[in-house]
Amino acid sequence: MFFPPKSFLPISYSKTIRLYSNLSVEDCFVRLTQSVPQSSIAVQFGVGSHLVRGDVGVSHFWITRNMTRNSWRVTLNGNLIPDANGTQIICKFSMAGWVEPYMSCMVIGVFMTVSFALFYIIYDIFLGRFHNDLLAGLGRYWLSFFILPLVFMFFRTFQITGRSSFEGDEKFLIQFLEKTIGAKQIE
Repeated sequence: MFFPPKSFLPISYSKTIRLYSNLSVEDCFVRLTQSVPQSSIAVQFGVGSHLVRGDVGVSHFWITRNMTRNSWRVTLNGNLIPDANGTQIICKFSMAGWVEPYMSCMVIGVFMTVSFALFYIIYDIFLGRFHNDLLAGLGRYWLSFFILPLVFMFFRTFQITGRSSFEGDEKFLIQFLEKTIGAKQIE
């Protein structure tokens, strides 16, 4: 069972594993080519009966789960390395290239919004705008006190849901390689 880093604000996701198959590199290439449709417009949008989509080269490949409307799916990039009795497959799991900048902007936006709201509240307190009735003065900031915790709860829920999705995609792609080329994980 694998989860990405357990920090509160994970921005990137990457994991590398090693698999081994008793088949030669050429046999692995042939089986993967037969099982993985080349990326086309129809396949990219989940049309068709294939479980995965991707691209297969003689010594490398990438595959991803063929799901509709899931921009956060995990991609497996693999290198086929000949070995004495078969093939080693170095697999790197990653997400789409746009996810890291998007998450960075999201984190920065939430941080700036919270910082601005707290700064404004503290600024008003130090200027004495609340005078003797602090609770009445804070009443105009009710939206900040209500919305900001909701934003953090949404972000945390989004993170936990994403972790379970990553784990499911990883297992699915490894099982696909086990069925297709008889790969087993090396410790």
